[in-house]
Amino acid sequence: MKKLLWAALILFGLLLVAALWQFNGARTMNDPQTLASLVSDEIIYDDNGLVDYVAMLNTRLSRDLRPEDNAFIDYARILLPANLSTGESSELCKLLKIDSISNNDLFVTMEEMGAKPITPGDPQDPRTQITQRPWTQEEFPDCAQWLERNARQIEAIHAAARKPKYYYPFISTIKLGDKGWRTSSCSLEHVQQMRELARFLTTHAMNATVRGDTSAAVNDLETIHRMAAHVSQGLCTVEKLVGIAFEGLAFLAASHVLANENITLEQLADYRKYLRAHDLDLRLAESISISERYMALDAVQSVEKWGVGVLSNAGGANSATSNTVPTQIWSALDWSIVANQLSANIDSIVESLKQPDDLVRLRELQSFETELQELPSNALGLGRFFLGPKARAEAVGKILSALLMPAAQVIAAAEIRARMQREMLDLGLAIAEYRLENGRLPESLDVLVPKYIAVVPLDRFTQKPLIYRVYDDGFELISVGKDGELNDDAPPESFKDIRFIARPYKPTAANPVPNQ
Repeated sequence: MKKLLWAALILFGLLLVAALWQFNGARTMNDPQTLASLVSDEIIYDDNGLVDYVAMLNTRLSRDLRPEDNAFIDYARILLPANLSTGESSELCKLLKIDSISNNDLFVTMEEMGAKPITPGDPQDPRTQITQRPWTQEEFPDCAQWLERNARQIEAIHAAARKPKYYYPFISTIKLGDKGWRTSSCSLEHVQQMRELARFLTTHAMNATVRGDTSAAVNDLETIHRMAAHVSQGLCTVEKLVGIAFEGLAFLAASHVLANENITLEQLADYRKYLRAHDLDLRLAESISISERYMALDAVQSVEKWGVGVLSNAGGANSATSNTVPTQIWSALDWSIVANQLSANIDSIVESLKQPDDLVRLRELQSFETELQELPSNALGLGRFFLGPKARAEAVGKILSALLMPAAQVIAAAEIRARMQREMLDLGLAIAEYRLENGRLPESLDVLVPKYIAVVPLDRFTQKPLIYRVYDDGFELISVGKDGELNDDAPPESFKDIRFIARPYKPTAANPVPNQ
């Protein structure tokens, strides 16, 4: 009996020591020493002593910015964010340092004119076709009416795009002091709405092309590039991806403009001059280093304050994983260790993004993301919860890293694709110049050097020559894309190959002109 009693006492003592060991050493991530090592900006606190990462992002983005230089204000007055409440409008104006953002002459969408919502990726949808090839008023009268209804907005869009800066404020739907992951609730609705303006300009360019007004078409294309640069000035990766999408619209539309017989040498030269003076500058490394880091740190702060459930409520990238983790692991942690581990993973992504070699950069990011996928299972290994706060904090850091790290490899591949499109567009302009001066297409790309182009670009995805095809009525440039394979039979919407096809549009059985 005494042996059983002693055994029970020893077991109780061991459990007590383990419990005390687990709960000893709890530490907040918001101590000044930890924060000073994690963020480069001046730290802004809210009234509850929490770091206001939303305010810090806005302060960084609006630094030394005058309202008259901010293109977002003009865009917003053309196309106000939908469902903007009085309170949100007041906060937006305060952040933009203006009195009002109202406008009585707003851009009208096709849906507001009674059209059905667009069907994404449907080649038969008229609103898909009008951005992807030349079209006439007789083919799509409703689309022509849309252009006419917004005719006064065209110059307003061009004028806004010529402004040097773009600042779209972060506005969280979660009020200061309320429970929640504030940075994750910031709306990017206006960025998505700007897609409508980019589609509108592309539509206008395709109609101008068929009317022979190549000057207007080229002007539209340059404005789309400017809009892409504006949106890309934001720090969110979503904004970078939207900017890349705008570049894709201009790339496709430019191929049809070059196929038009009315294009002149002066227009080609002016377009090339613009593209060379305005390099594609997405600053992905900066975006990840600042925006994604602050969002991750804000998530850690929220979990420390309110528990891991705030990630699920915010629609985290993999909230199901967090729900499978025993609740004991989240308590009494050294949160500075968790924050430092997430920050270190962000640093790893940033260093890979700075890798100058495209293929090496993609391989490094793919390897890192593979490691991230394995982190939760490694963190939940047998005996992990019976160790001290440091080991458990490291486990939580790994779990949150798997939940919160951005899909950097996908974003990097999209950036490489956008840069490849820019280089193929410049090469296409060089070919068009050669054709106008010589009355024929070049037999090979090498004959363009050095008069028309200094160096013929290689395919960024293979470091091999681009595919160049000459036809009776035009030419085609092909990059094989991320998979490294030529996919002649793949549909355009698959995005496997990158194709610049400068040939007059001809309806086919596979791509008929739908009746209106």
